[in-house]
Amino acid sequence: MNAKILILFFVITSNYSYSQCFSPVNLSSSNINYYNVNINWNSASNVYNYRVRYKEIGSSSWLFINNINSTSNTQLLVNLTPTTDYIWQIKSYCDSININTSSWSVTDTFTTITNNCPNTNLLFTT
Repeated sequence: MNAKILILFFVITSNYSYSQCFSPVNLSSSNINYYNVNINWNSASNVYNYRVRYKEIGSSSWLFINNINSTSNTQLLVNLTPTTDYIWQIKSYCDSININTSSWSVTDTFTTITNNCPNTNLLFTT
């Protein structure tokens, strides 16, 4: 009985093939502010959804944003720390059960700006 179940399992799984799942490319960061940033990428084909991970450079813990819509090519990261260097990556999920995934993309970095007031020494009035 166990042998029949095992054979049935291999027949079912061998007939279920996965297409190759690619990670997004051309990562960039824009609209960098004190506490947030837009991260951007070029979409990959045949994607069900995306997952982003990011962290402060030097930190051991990643923060994740899951289930990003496959039609998106940008994501807002919030609650960041001013004047801090961050690193981020993205991966694709190419099926609804999260089995067929890409590897993590190349990394991109950005630095949040300071929350200090701008320097007004160079302002003139007439």
